[in-house]
Amino acid sequence: MPASTNKAALSGFLLAMLACWVFAAKVAVAAAKVDDSTVLLSARKTQLNQSANSITYTGNVQLSHKTLTIRGTRATASGISRNEKYVTLSGSPVTSEFIDRTGRKIVLSSNSVHYDSGKRVVTALEEAQLKSDDGLISAYRISYELATDRFSVSGDANSSRVSAFLKVRTTASIQP
Repeated sequence: MPASTNKAALSGFLLAMLACWVFAAKVAVAAAKVDDSTVLLSARKTQLNQSANSITYTGNVQLSHKTLTIRGTRATASGISRNEKYVTLSGSPVTSEFIDRTGRKIVLSSNSVHYDSGKRVVTALEEAQLKSDDGLISAYRISYELATDRFSVSGDANSSRVSAFLKVRTTASIQP
């Protein structure tokens, strides 16, 4: 192999190593600047699709934002260049856990979860269940607004059935 080819290969290798080091340094700096608007996503594998303006995460995916944690096997984040933050997670099941404004733990699970971090709305689709100490709600679609603790439920196009099993609380036990 000619010396110029070895030199070019070595130079390319060093440039790649420098790029990796700079990227790692930027990630470390970005991680140090986490605030309330930061949505953290972690997974075993990440793939960028520039033409679709999306990033796909696969393998043990976890999304964290404030008191919300969502776990699944695959996630697609889209709207990145427009500063919109939509993430769709899939798996069997996808589990969302968060603490509501009164301190209760809420678990929302389904086959697919869509999270809009701008509006702070979690939407579970396909065999969705919302569980808390107060009961269980099952439906095709459940949307939960984290900022207001309001939720809406609906059936699919073929069935409008929604099941709810709720505990009755007295007004004295309801916290403001």
